[in-house]
Amino acid sequence: MMKITLSLAIEGYELAAYARKLSPQTLSDYRNSFGKFGAWLGKDQELEEISADDIRAFLVSQNGIAAKTLPNFHPALFALWRWANRERIVEGNIDRDIIPPKPDQTAIWRHLCTRDDSTKAPGRPLFTTCEDRRITRDNLYHTIQRVGERVGIAGANVHGFRHTCAIHYLRNGGTRTRCR
Repeated sequence: MMKITLSLAIEGYELAAYARKLSPQTLSDYRNSFGKFGAWLGKDQELEEISADDIRAFLVSQNGIAAKTLPNFHPALFALWRWANRERIVEGNIDRDIIPPKPDQTAIWRHLCTRDDSTKAPGRPLFTTCEDRRITRDNLYHTIQRVGERVGIAGANVHGFRHTCAIHYLRNGGTRTRCR
């Protein structure tokens, strides 16, 4: 394997991507993602020293960006790693170790990625209140009501969501026995 820094790998990738005639918008998005990742790393590291954990930490650290922007970083970084793997600059594809975030799941995804391993002890609740206590049925009920009111759904409740989910499941080929 060749020892090559992130900045040199990015230059090589951009030349290859330009030769493949990727759209100018895609190249611009990728350049933006590479720039943010490089700035987050703080120094120009060798590509093979950068781990899946580094990329996960970068993705998790991106606060204050639009919900649809976070998932755009994933394809850029992993296109770079796939190219580097094909060029025999790095071994393996670290993109297989990282699940790409989805815009509507970023809050849960951030929570799960940043959750300290010591908190995964049996009996420790996965989701907690602001006071770090287990979420109760009442907490969930009131949260759904508040969010429903905020987005204009009068009378939002858990049963309504469960019912809607069941209807969509059955309309999309699900069976009644599995729905229960």
